[in-house]
Amino acid sequence: MQQFKASAGLMFTAINEDECALSGIGTCADRDIVIPVEYMGRSVVSIADMAFAQNHEIVSVYVPSSIKTIGEYAFAWCHSLTSVTFENNGVRTLGERCFIGCDSLTHLYLGDKLHTINEKAFAFCASLQTLSLPHGVQKVGNSAFEGCRSLVSVSLPETLEELPSNMFGACVSLSSVSLSRFTKSIGYYAFSFCRSLRSINVGNAVVDDQAFLGCEALAN
Repeated sequence: MQQFKASAGLMFTAINEDECALSGIGTCADRDIVIPVEYMGRSVVSIADMAFAQNHEIVSVYVPSSIKTIGEYAFAWCHSLTSVTFENNGVRTLGERCFIGCDSLTHLYLGDKLHTINEKAFAFCASLQTLSLPHGVQKVGNSAFEGCRSLVSVSLPETLEELPSNMFGACVSLSSVSLSRFTKSIGYYAFSFCRSLRSINVGNAVVDDQAFLGCEALAN
């Protein structure tokens, strides 16, 4: 059952007889978007590429559990977007650059079924301060959180064994990182120019020579 009243006027595209994708803002005037679980008898299972890209009006988005995939650039450069909440038992995959440049985003709840975060999904989200990836995330693309300059603390799950290239590059405020003991590798430029990072326990992970390039405060 939908927890909140769904926004009216959104655009949808049929995928098949039973499923559809949210494809755009349509005539919806809401600034707080609540995506419906179904539309015209079809389950809403995805958000299409570019669906809300460069929309400067929306402030928050609630994503129901029926949605499993968010497309590329879906919310790219939504400069007023401050809050994104994924209902539990929902989204599995975040497309490339889906929230890139959302520089007002401060609240991010990713739900408990997320598996894959693709390249630059949250790059340059300049207001994001804390990040806790849920247990179950197994794949993160290059530069996923690059340039999140207000990000202070990060907690990564045991299921994420490989940290990709430039994952937190230029996160200049990052001072606290909680890695899992199951972390196997830390990639090229993974924490490059994280100038506030003073210590990190990498355990037995294989660390690229340039993983901490420019980390001027790093002592351990």
